[in-house]
Amino acid sequence: MTISDDYLNRVRATIQVAAEYVSEAEIAEALDLVDNIEPGYGLYTLAWAIVSEDVRVPASVLRDIMVLSEDLMPADDFPPTWMNMRSRRKLDDSAARSRGERQSDSDNGTDDAIS
Repeated sequence: MTISDDYLNRVRATIQVAAEYVSEAEIAEALDLVDNIEPGYGLYTLAWAIVSEDVRVPASVLRDIMVLSEDLMPADDFPPTWMNMRSRRKLDDSAARSRGERQSDSDNGTDDAIS
């Protein structure tokens, strides 16, 4: 599988936004994985760092991690609280599609947190 530069740049950008909230060591590890063409593991590392450090990040970071990792990492490898969010997102997006709305319109604030 070839991973596009655009995709890798989106993953890096997501990690950079999270850098304001997550420890430097975890960010460095996540970026190192992406640089070694392991973006799924980079996002996985970031998801676990958010949970283990018990930090609040913008909802856009959570959404981007879910979307960008969806086909790369098994969902059950993510933290249990992450699984609840991923399931809720799928339900919310399904309901929005049935109403003809854009997906995740409400996920642009900073009030989502995983703990």
